Amino acid sequence: MHLPGLYPAVGRHLHHPGGRCLDAHCLRIAGRLRGHGELTLRVPPLRLRSGLGPRQRRSIAVTGGQRRRPLGLPAPDRLRNARGSRRSRRAGRRRARSAAEAWGARDSRSRRQTCAGARRGAGAWPGGQEAFPIPPEARPEVPPQVAAYLSAPAAYLYAGLVDLDMLHRRLCEIRDGQDEGGNGGRGEMFFRVYGGGFHYSTNDAFKSYGYDTTGDYTAMQFGANIFRFPSASGMWRFGLAGTVGWLNFEPEAVDGPSSSHSNIYRLSAYATYQSRQGWYVDNILSVGWFNGTIDTSARGQAMRLQGSDYAASVEAGYPFALPYRFNIEPQLQLIGQHLGFHNATDVDGLTVNIGSQNQLTGRLGMRVTRPFDVNLGRITPYAGIDYLHSFVQGGGVLIDDVNFAAGKLGDALQYALGINGRSIRN
Repeated sequence: MHLPGLYPAVGRHLHHPGGRCLDAHCLRIAGRLRGHGELTLRVPPLRLRSGLGPRQRRSIAVTGGQRRRPLGLPAPDRLRNARGSRRSRRAGRRRARSAAEAWGARDSRSRRQTCAGARRGAGAWPGGQEAFPIPPEARPEVPPQVAAYLSAPAAYLYAGLVDLDMLHRRLCEIRDGQDEGGNGGRGEMFFRVYGGGFHYSTNDAFKSYGYDTTGDYTAMQFGANIFRFPSASGMWRFGLAGTVGWLNFEPEAVDGPSSSHSNIYRLSAYATYQSRQGWYVDNILSVGWFNGTIDTSARGQAMRLQGSDYAASVEAGYPFALPYRFNIEPQLQLIGQHLGFHNATDVDGLTVNIGSQNQLTGRLGMRVTRPFDVNLGRITPYAGIDYLHSFVQGGGVLIDDVNFAAGKLGDALQYALGINGRSIRN
């Protein structure tokens, strides 16, 4: 790359066109600059990773060096990538060399050096730094928001699981009403607020861009029965419920900090059969949509995150009575989910296609309850533990022309503490 004429160094950028140039062993920048400042090299994001062969990836690096430094030519450490994210701190290391030593290994016969990764005798270039080979376990760094793009599917799937699980919890209030002689009519309504934190441990390796994620999800849920059909053996109930939730998550990434904040809206329809012998089957269909942002500390809002959510769930359980009015209830649940993310272009010009993410999750759980009668009705504290297993591998996320693997939702243990309450009007 040649800088024609006297190029002002203050606040200026160079644009690397990418393409075949990225197959080079090193990038040489020549020319005359005046003034003091920072010279910035723009390399098309992510293309470096896809444009190199396996052998080149192990050794190529974007570094700075020069033959002379007239009139304040930027020092090597002042030549940087425009996005600040092309080279990972883990991906390699640089070491200052004297002017007599050039880039890479010294050629004793010609007293010249070769660029790191170049063949012996090729690409000789005098300069002040040497780029060492990249370790095999390393990988190129990506813009910080990429970690949030890859973590989003698992976070949204988790929020959907929580919403459906809490909608099943309304059955506790229904049973309390029956125990107290309620008729379970059309006036049967419910409202609850719930929330909690989560930690996701990825199944993908660091080299495959796997990210652990922490976050929290809080929501409020309300609904009511619309129809009921009693029989000699039990009762069917049909109703509607709405959910409004707030999801926050933050990947743990060496590429840089990023986070996401989203609003989630969901409308659900349910059909429940409850036997007079105690067992039940609860069926739910839901449709939802979400609207949020991906943010980074470097660029602020990087992209809006929008899409839709569809889910179906069936749960069965049977409560067993224990002494002192305790109840223990084993539960079995199967949940199918479909997420559809809208395509978008982020603040760095990356085209992001998270696409469709599908998951089938099974849950085996146990819940212990103990009701207490109070003046206005009944309250029922509960404690539960659930084991969740996902049967579908994580989908792909396409960013520019690079296809990343999103982490599988995987296996999880879920702990719950809460209180259900029912008010009765005389």
